[in-house]
Amino acid sequence: MGGNDADRLLALGRYAREAILTISEDGRIASRASAPILGYVEGVVGRHLAEVAHPDDLGAVLSQLERVRQRQPGSSPVQVRARHRDGHWVTLTAEVIDARDDPDVSAVVLRLWRDRTTEEPDPRVQGIEPLAEALSTGILVADGDSQVVYANAAATELFWMTLPHLLGDGWCGGVCPDDLAEVRSTAKAALTGPGRQDVNFQISVGRDHTRWVHGRFQSLGSGPTAAGWVAVLEDITRQRASEAALAHRATHDKLTGLPDRLLLRDRLEQAIARPHRAGQHVALLFIDLDGFKSVNDRYGHAAGDAALVEVARRISGALRPGDTASRIGGDEFVVLAEGLNAEEASAIGGRIAREVGRPITVSGHRVELGTSIGLALAGAGDEPDDVILRADQAMYRAKRDGGTRLHLAGGAAAGGGGAEA
Repeated sequence: MGGNDADRLLALGRYAREAILTISEDGRIASRASAPILGYVEGVVGRHLAEVAHPDDLGAVLSQLERVRQRQPGSSPVQVRARHRDGHWVTLTAEVIDARDDPDVSAVVLRLWRDRTTEEPDPRVQGIEPLAEALSTGILVADGDSQVVYANAAATELFWMTLPHLLGDGWCGGVCPDDLAEVRSTAKAALTGPGRQDVNFQISVGRDHTRWVHGRFQSLGSGPTAAGWVAVLEDITRQRASEAALAHRATHDKLTGLPDRLLLRDRLEQAIARPHRAGQHVALLFIDLDGFKSVNDRYGHAAGDAALVEVARRISGALRPGDTASRIGGDEFVVLAEGLNAEEASAIGGRIAREVGRPITVSGHRVELGTSIGLALAGAGDEPDDVILRADQAMYRAKRDGGTRLHLAGGAAAGGGGAEA
């Protein structure tokens, strides 16, 4: 079995509620079966039941096996403590099934599953478990040391972990590292403070996948002698994705996907507030396309939109990581870059001019566009709106001087399509 298949089996095993094993005449596990509730996806075949069952419970299981093999009546499920792969004991229900007459099986089968109804109830869980198991939201119950003593089925699915791995401090292993300190702090606050403690955090579910969870932690008792806490965990992944999509649409240009004027101004304000080394500035390049109106007039607005999308791609490709390209309306784009002197900022303008100036094919037609660019440099104490206005005025100065050039606010223009700009 390939590595990907093994990983997939391990992942699927986390959802399993039982193990189905065939047992040989000498009491060994004979089939190529998995036992995820015991931590095995592979490696369980060939083990003797004596290696798995608790010594005090082994006899009951062997007795049931013998009854089935002799086809004697009276075989019924029994409780057995089974050793998990990591060493701890798991209380399970074991049922022996005679499938020797089934041509597809031809063996005695041992079925193992976790029967919560037969477990000794924890005082903190009494009255909670029947309702908790019926809920689709995850429920964790912990003692005064934040060690989980109970988790419902929905919690095991939410964390994508088996119950034994959730218990104790194991649940923390599913929380993404960046959020773990806040989650632990929230759980601790639930033990010592009044009221409900809420926290949003991410949990890891397989390779490179996470879920967003909203946790509501409530103290069981009050004060420093609290008996523990109960947490209600709701999967809010879709809600977070929807909120992120709404926020993106509210702050990004619908056509090009670039940040809009509102987001640009916010980023400019943050950039100005950050300290910069002597001689370095925040640069704002205001870009207007030369010749764009003729594209719309000759080929239609659909062709014009396609040209704008391509221009946005080219502008973004000409920037450094961390720079911001935005579209603020029509055929006007603005670029924000930090940590530059005037020459370096002009060089970015030159790259943009060269990229945008290459021919563009839209709707089967070859079009060529130029750029009039206004450059303004800002520093501590400048107002974002004033910086945008200075860059805008410099752009109009470049356009008035014939276009296809860059003009530095307070400085001279660089022509020739911004080759040096």
